Amino acid sequence: MPWSAAGSRPWRAGGWRCRRAAVIAAADRLVELSVPAGPTLRFEYLFGFGGGRPGWVSAMTQSTGAQALARVSAITGDRRY
Repeated sequence: MPWSAAGSRPWRAGGWRCRRAAVIAAADRLVELSVPAGPTLRFEYLFGFGGGRPGWVSAMTQSTGAQALARVSAITGDRRY
């Protein structure tokens, strides 16, 4: 069942259990692969596309990266994510 159909977000309600160390390791790797851009991070594609060079960004990468880090912060309580 999709989350929206369930009417709740199980990661917020504590309904999901995760491997905390694996989640933290994945978040740390995501931060390591990101590119600092002022007070924010850029999540760049590492391949060229449509005539562009590697290092381009899209709303998809930015939103997915931000969402992942926000969830890890919610799980761990660590504001560095």
